[in-house]
Amino acid sequence: MERIQSRPDARMRFAAAALAVLLVAMAAAAGARDLALQRTRLQISAVYQKAFYESCELMNGLQLSLRKLLVSGSGAQEQALLGDISQQAQGIESNLAMLPLGQETVSGAVKFVNQVSDYARTLTNRLAAGGAIASDDWAQLNALADTMSELTVRMNDLLARYVNGEMVFTAEDFEVEGMDAGTSTQPAVDYPALLYDGPFSEGRETEVFAGLTGESVTRDEAQERLRAFARRAAGEVTALRYAGESAIPVECWEFSLTAGGYELSASVTKQGGHVLYMLPENDVTQSLLSRDECIDKGLAFLAAEGFGRMHVSYYRSYDGILTVNYAAMQEDVVLYPDLVKLQISLRDGAVIGIEASHYYANHIAREIAPPALSVSDAVGRVSDQLSVNGVKLCVIPLDVGEALCYECSASRGEENYLIYIDANTGMEREIMQVVNSGDGIIAQ
Repeated sequence: MERIQSRPDARMRFAAAALAVLLVAMAAAAGARDLALQRTRLQISAVYQKAFYESCELMNGLQLSLRKLLVSGSGAQEQALLGDISQQAQGIESNLAMLPLGQETVSGAVKFVNQVSDYARTLTNRLAAGGAIASDDWAQLNALADTMSELTVRMNDLLARYVNGEMVFTAEDFEVEGMDAGTSTQPAVDYPALLYDGPFSEGRETEVFAGLTGESVTRDEAQERLRAFARRAAGEVTALRYAGESAIPVECWEFSLTAGGYELSASVTKQGGHVLYMLPENDVTQSLLSRDECIDKGLAFLAAEGFGRMHVSYYRSYDGILTVNYAAMQEDVVLYPDLVKLQISLRDGAVIGIEASHYYANHIAREIAPPALSVSDAVGRVSDQLSVNGVKLCVIPLDVGEALCYECSASRGEENYLIYIDANTGMEREIMQVVNSGDGIIAQ
């Protein structure tokens, strides 16, 4: 009898065990589905956020291109900027369409950027056929630029709200006023830019570092040269550790160190033993010195290190560190390709960062012939929408080679620009808008 009763008990235990296994499997499957769903949601959220970021970035670029177009003084530059405007507007339209807000919500903004793109293409075709931008067109472009400024401010605000967790927007959030130039009451746009931008601060890619001098150095020699450099720049070196090798953009020995109480990382070129980079690893919590004091300390440091006479370009401060662009000079000509960026502590004036790759890539003595154009000739090439406030000679980098230019500092109302007129051909090479970002002056 006991054997007969044991069989059902065994079957029940087996069934219970099987049920437990099934429940565990079902729980695991549900967990996997939840995890997959969570990953999908995160991926979708990342796509939406990327679309938001790109929309804002393109709007900032489009608004800047419109402003530059308004002060352009040459047909070639106008055509190039109109091409940029059309392409940027198409990118905005594509990104707005990706947002999970519904067509009705974003239709006003999409319609506006679509009109901007079509208008830019129309003007491009007219210029290509030998025509010109008429006075009515200039008024329309000015109105478009003002409206784009308003839309850009709105989008930047929406992005901040989205990042903070708000995901529901209405059509009013994307609403833009008509194209009347006087409708915009928004403040000037705070253009996003790479930190510490200045004229030609991104330089030009090169494989040949013409400014590197001297024989190859060993790791130990590089370490001692860095120790001496860091002591002069930031203060006593209390720790110095070898961190490896690198070959971008040129072969270097890599180190980490502590100097003057600052934690730093640095690269020393194998050819010549020059400090190519030195970067701070943490922020500076106190700001005791003025901007001008730190700029002067940077000039004195560069002179003592043998960089010669330098021109102070633009600057920006962040987390107690002032970053300044210094361009080399040859006689009275500014050499923008030969740029050195210093990071200076606002606490004590220590030089805690240097980025000298552009300088060592490009710095050689140039043969600079007298310009074919006079200063007055160059000023005459600047758009009559601008008032020229100052002129100086400079060398600027091109995609291939360099050009001797007159840098014309100019203004249009509250807006400030740098116009680069080729000193030999009279061609308008570049337009940059100078922006006071609140924590420094940048040009873009």
